[in-house]
Amino acid sequence: MSAAPIVSEELIEQFRSDGFVGRVPISSATPSWRDSVWPSIGRSPIASAETNRPLGEKSLYEQSFTQCMNLWEDNPEVLPLTFHPKISEVAATLIGVLALRLWHDQALYQRCRRRYTEPHQDQPYWPMNEIDTLSAWITFDGSTRENGCMAYIPGSHLVGVRKSSNIFTPMRR
Repeated sequence: MSAAPIVSEELIEQFRSDGFVGRVPISSATPSWRDSVWPSIGRSPIASAETNRPLGEKSLYEQSFTQCMNLWEDNPEVLPLTFHPKISEVAATLIGVLALRLWHDQALYQRCRRRYTEPHQDQPYWPMNEIDTLSAWITFDGSTRENGCMAYIPGSHLVGVRKSSNIFTPMRR
């Protein structure tokens, strides 16, 4: 008897239609992950140095968020989450590939009700030719629409890959 697929056909169809899915239940990514991984991510030297600087002393980029990348290389506690087989399986299934290449892991620290980031596609910022890419967003704290969680524009992936733009200054409307 084979195990049930980790991703339903309905979820795959939603991903193809909208370009994103909401919560994907992965049983081992429970609050215990938050308890064991979050402190390691918080020890990042960049996060520690940047989160306490006054907003007025920061560039527009720094006002939007603090970005820490490749955390698994310096924090062994993060490695099991970065290379979590179920998360990888969900991602590969959604984009329809047999294997994945990890571009990077990252932690984005964004304080509630601070500067937002303009709508954009991530892929043009990555130095790779492949366009069958995705970002997996895992929240460790109380991110909600009301306090500024990440959001997506349904169907925006269907317009094709756009050129990169300055995501830290308002777009012309």
